[in-house]
Amino acid sequence: MARGFSLIELMVTLAVAAVVLSLALPAWNGFAGKASVDAMSNELTADIALARLEAVRRQAPVSVCAGVLVAGAPSCSGSSNWAAGRLVYCTDLSATGLCCPDGPGTCAATLTVQVIKVRAALVGGTVKVTGPAATIVFRPTGAVTSSVVPISFTVCKPATGTGGYSALAERTLTLGTGGQLLVVDSTATPC
Repeated sequence: MARGFSLIELMVTLAVAAVVLSLALPAWNGFAGKASVDAMSNELTADIALARLEAVRRQAPVSVCAGVLVAGAPSCSGSSNWAAGRLVYCTDLSATGLCCPDGPGTCAATLTVQVIKVRAALVGGTVKVTGPAATIVFRPTGAVTSSVVPISFTVCKPATGTGGYSALAERTLTLGTGGQLLVVDSTATPC
């Protein structure tokens, strides 16, 4: 008696595997899209929370913006694309030493800008992060200095594929006057 699988048994097994894979793929794409949005919104939340915390800790204005470092100095892009990189930095235009990394007066008083965090641009991803084109500045109290409050950010991954293979994943972050951040999941609007 011969051992092994017949050609028909092998073909049936492959057909069943193809059907199971075609059913699982849409769910996997939706999961992966949501995971990407979760990760990016957590990074944005962390950057905003860091700016607020440092403003209170240093008792100096701390800013967060979409931008990059240019020759070692913060350069806000003025763009609403926050996935292209973000900066958190302290500004002390009166040069009183408030931006010193270890607290007021622990470095040269001429230090007027101290970069706290640089978030590199999202490379190779399809997650969009949109927010205000203006720099967000936190006061030493942790409140936001802006005439337009609340400030909204949208983190989303567009639906891809045909036949609904990927669910739309979106998260809205809203920054209030006091510096509190409200995070809401949504699938209502296209990215």
